[in-house]
Amino acid sequence: MTQPTPVGPPANTPGPKRMEPLVCPVPNDWSRYGLEQIAAMLRRHPREAGYAAETMWQAIETLCREQADRLQKALKDLAARWPPEQQASIAFQDWGASLVEAMQFTADTASRNRPVAGNIATEIDRARERIEVLMSERARYQEIEQSRGSLIANAAHAGNALLDGDLDLSGWRTALDRDAREVMADLEQKIYNYARDLYA
Repeated sequence: MTQPTPVGPPANTPGPKRMEPLVCPVPNDWSRYGLEQIAAMLRRHPREAGYAAETMWQAIETLCREQADRLQKALKDLAARWPPEQQASIAFQDWGASLVEAMQFTADTASRNRPVAGNIATEIDRARERIEVLMSERARYQEIEQSRGSLIANAAHAGNALLDGDLDLSGWRTALDRDAREVMADLEQKIYNYARDLYA
């Protein structure tokens, strides 16, 4: 008689394993983008994406736990009718137990991965808010420039930067583009760090 092949997590694996660090990507060259382009990127990213990812992991966890519980009950009921005294009965119970273990393993993995999706979504929202603040500043300096000239607009920016403890004479456009790139570089690193928290 052909024995059922156990289906479970990898041998000698007590629980979900953290993924090996991803191959560190070459950081994106954000110098190719300005504030307006970066703002457009973040506006196109749907806020619902993070919620959808969290919901997916929650659904996987719930489904696997429910199926594991049902299978455990079925195996217990079967053992009452087909006592695990024969080789075939023992083999079938072992096979069923391996399925239960695999489902529980997947549920535990999903439980650990769900917060990662939420954390990434939160960081994207924070970056979006920071970029929108920069866009508001951009609109304000544009208005000054149109009414009083670029020299006054750049002087206004330099004065505001000086009040914040930073001597910046690069001009408001250059400064805001630089700030936007820094926001995206920071976001990229945070997403990479969170991705390393995923379990396989």
